[in-house]
Amino acid sequence: MGWTDTKLSEQIGISLSMIRQCRMQVRPMPPPARIRTIGAMGVEVTLETLLAALPSTIREAVEDVNLQWQTVRETLIYSFFDRLDAGEPGHVVQCFFDGLVELSGLDQNSLARRVGLGVHDFVAVRSGHLPIPFRTKVAISNTFSAQELGRLILTLLPSL
Repeated sequence: MGWTDTKLSEQIGISLSMIRQCRMQVRPMPPPARIRTIGAMGVEVTLETLLAALPSTIREAVEDVNLQWQTVRETLIYSFFDRLDAGEPGHVVQCFFDGLVELSGLDQNSLARRVGLGVHDFVAVRSGHLPIPFRTKVAISNTFSAQELGRLILTLLPSL
């Protein structure tokens, strides 16, 4: 069963006349009203649905900026791993893995399994006695978003 225009107007916060104009394609529905309509329909409002509700020119601009920031974050992550490989002090590696434990909400053993390490190897890597294996770096990059890792790495930079 559908909604009446009055119910829709109340739900998404635009006037009845605006709804009628949108229905007759006199004017486009404003992006905030589109987003509220999507939410009122029971669709989870994610970044993807928000972008889909925007006009294409705005969506493309947001996607371009996001891609640039994604590249910056990935460069930060790869540079950080290179610094760890070059022999950063053990406390930096330990703080990094402690931060990963906190981000994941897992205990150390569960995080070790998630990033492809046995418990003994995890302890050795975390203490800086073993370098971080490549497959573990890949698993870390796949498990955590570039934004999460970027924030964590930036908290460690003063100690680097």
